[in-house]
Amino acid sequence: MASVVRKARSPFWYGCYTDSTGRQRQTSTKEKDRKKALKMATDWAEYGRGTASEVQTRKVLADLYHQQHGEALKFESIRSYLGSWLDRKLGETARGTFARYKGAIRKFLEFLADRAERSMSVIQSGDVLAFRNHVADQLSTSSANTDLKILRIAFGQAWRDGIVPVNPVAQIGFLKSRDEGRAKRRPFTVAELKKLISEADDEWRGIIRIGFYTGQRLGDLVRLRWCDIDTANYRIQFQTSKTGRVVLIPLEKYVLDRLVGPRKNAPPDAPLFPKAFAEIQKANGDTRRLSGQFYELLVKCSLAEKRAKANTGKGHTARRKTNPLSFHCLRHTTTSELKNTGATDAIAGDIVGFDTEAIAQNYTHIAEQAKRTALGNLPDIG
Repeated sequence: MASVVRKARSPFWYGCYTDSTGRQRQTSTKEKDRKKALKMATDWAEYGRGTASEVQTRKVLADLYHQQHGEALKFESIRSYLGSWLDRKLGETARGTFARYKGAIRKFLEFLADRAERSMSVIQSGDVLAFRNHVADQLSTSSANTDLKILRIAFGQAWRDGIVPVNPVAQIGFLKSRDEGRAKRRPFTVAELKKLISEADDEWRGIIRIGFYTGQRLGDLVRLRWCDIDTANYRIQFQTSKTGRVVLIPLEKYVLDRLVGPRKNAPPDAPLFPKAFAEIQKANGDTRRLSGQFYELLVKCSLAEKRAKANTGKGHTARRKTNPLSFHCLRHTTTSELKNTGATDAIAGDIVGFDTEAIAQNYTHIAEQAKRTALGNLPDIG
């Protein structure tokens, strides 16, 4: 049982309690109010007996820290810290990367449920391991590994910030692929691209064409504006959202003519593909809805099976069957066709681009004419 005493020549009450080792303690409460001092001593006693709640434990530690250092000890909940970490990343990462960060954090907080309100310091490796396995069971090993990588970054920052004593994610390994019946991606054939062009509407026809003749990602293509197109010199120049690399890609005259068409008098800052651009603006840069539209086009062309709409109530958190073809396969198609027509790895790499700026810089001295020659050998897909 806790009690308080006054000592000679001290204006403060001392708390008398038994610590976790069974030793009798007398610690200054730094309080002149007896009731407040007794409350502190009682909290210390409960902590020593191991019966204190998490809130009481935090308060005991905060009191002791304040006594020793003269400043408040800050506690951050898991939800609060990860939310602030996301706020930091908003201006530091590309939109697509931020969307993946946000999705991983959302899933982790949902998995923790009420425990997300607890202190960051209570997270153990076992909690993250259970989350990784949960995502793998619900979605796929690649989704689990992606989420694990993001949590490793977030908790690594928490460790550097002094919020957690160790990074609980650092020692957790990535899962090996179990295939899980997932279809292996492959390039399109020229015949398949011609079929897609014939069935697509005007805007998707333009997106597919420029996707094939540049090898760029869907998100970058639908953000293109008319000021990015140099109609006088038949080329396109823009900065990629993932790596920040500035790419300059020559375009054949017939490709540019089909792309421009009746819209050649559009304002310079107008998007090339207004409907698709509006779609990703509404989705904060997320291209999943556009990928879904492209999948519907694949189904229309008998290049994919229609997906059954299972009433799971889980939205994008439910496992779904993959198809060997997607819009991203256009990048592989462009690379394959370039190499098939004699382009070197360096030229193909400079046109299509790489996932990291460091790799991309190896190809910054490729002459524009060399790229124009290579792209001029690509087949006409309509």
